[in-house]
Amino acid sequence: MIIGEKISLLRKRNGWSQEELADKMNVSRQSVSKWESAASIPDMNRILEMSRIFDVSCDYLLKDEIELEPNAAAEQVANGLTLEQANMFISDKIYYGRRTAVATLLCTLAPTLLVFLAGLSQPPVQLMSEEAAGGGGLIILFLMVAFAVMMFIKDDNILRPYKYIMQGRFELNYGVAGVVTERKLHSENRISTLHSVAVFMCIMCPVPLIAAAALGASDFILIMLVVLLLLLVSAAVFIFIVTDGESSAYNMLLRDEKYNPEEIRKNRRSVKFNKFYWLLLVAIYLIVSFLTKRWDLSWIVFAAGGIFGAAVSHLLKED
Repeated sequence: MIIGEKISLLRKRNGWSQEELADKMNVSRQSVSKWESAASIPDMNRILEMSRIFDVSCDYLLKDEIELEPNAAAEQVANGLTLEQANMFISDKIYYGRRTAVATLLCTLAPTLLVFLAGLSQPPVQLMSEEAAGGGGLIILFLMVAFAVMMFIKDDNILRPYKYIMQGRFELNYGVAGVVTERKLHSENRISTLHSVAVFMCIMCPVPLIAAAALGASDFILIMLVVLLLLLVSAAVFIFIVTDGESSAYNMLLRDEKYNPEEIRKNRRSVKFNKFYWLLLVAIYLIVSFLTKRWDLSWIVFAAGGIFGAAVSHLLKED
């Protein structure tokens, strides 16, 4: 863990905003922000001052290999989680969910653009050759996926200071649970509505394609309807990830449903599996579609893959 991450961790552990830490050190908020983002490094005098303010050793701040100050995790549990810390966790968890949703959207839109360009090479449009469509589509696909992977790797640092919360190693201070519960109840109708819309989109997305295939539509029409299918699925996945990021923040703090320590332990393998499974499924879908040229039937890969993925994910949660 680098010094910027440690400063962010210690600041959040004490429940301070960047402005509050800046006031304590008599520097600007921008300076604190640059330290935490690794855009700049504090000088030795500032490090000594932070060592005093945070009550940690200079070695802990300066040496990357020292991950956690002795008894730091125990102090977090013993001191309890304040309302400000809980609100900060909720905000960062929602932000992380949105960033993850954007990165996932890039991954799902990448093959969608490839399919769209393939459609433009078909009659009656034929705006480009099949070679140009395939080559251009693959270049765009790799660029979008590369950018998405970069986002996934970079965004892992957002929730690193809250590892003890996500592992259930904390207690809420008096009154905090009530406020978090109120925020959760206030958001439930909106999240439920968005979930319903996303489920409807997933169920209905193949209907236009099936209808067009039954009516004997041209390859161009079928490919464009595949693009529509992928766009609807991408939008639904985006909604699911964003809303889950918000609802899971409340449930983690309240230790509801699957977020108590025992369930968190069971879910770890399932989470790792789901991280790559859906990207693999999209790749299989595209390979099958391009090899068979049966865009009207290849959507079944998603249906079968979804059932298989859910089954494997459930088995991984079992002891």
